[in-house]
Amino acid sequence: MNYHTSPGLEKAARRALETACLGADGLDMFDFYSCFPSATQLAMAHLGLEPDDPRPLSVTGGLPYAGGPGNNYTMHAVARVAEALRRAPEKKALVTAMGWYSTKHAAGVYSGRPPPPYTVAFGRDGQPEQGIVIGRLDGGLRFLANVEDDRELLLEMCGREFVGERGRVRHEAARGKNFFSL
Repeated sequence: MNYHTSPGLEKAARRALETACLGADGLDMFDFYSCFPSATQLAMAHLGLEPDDPRPLSVTGGLPYAGGPGNNYTMHAVARVAEALRRAPEKKALVTAMGWYSTKHAAGVYSGRPPPPYTVAFGRDGQPEQGIVIGRLDGGLRFLANVEDDRELLLEMCGREFVGERGRVRHEAARGKNFFSL
């Protein structure tokens, strides 16, 4: 244990970004929970942001300007980010929250546009669980298949376009499903 990192914040932010298939470089604005300067500095460090990063670290203005601790700051931050994204829907934002201590965190990624049509379903733990593939067999017939138990392929499906990708489809009669693999 130390006082210069926050594993909870790092994990929450990483999972939020993985779920959105983004890195910190793909974000346009932030609203870091800011009870103290150290909370913002921890968030910046875990995301690899430099002190002179030009992107706003708070759309709301920071905790001192939105009610203070225990007054639902993060909901104000989400509302202000939503307003900003309505004006600039192509942008993306990360909002973080802290649960009273620097050990309990939450993070969410927001955008003014719906995500591209992902074909990956995520579990409550933020990890990919299942992929859905619609394709054509060599003879031209269409198929619907699942990707299961292949985390590497599921993450790859989040990171790049799969239209035109060739693979294999097998049918499992016992489960009544088709399964896709590369």
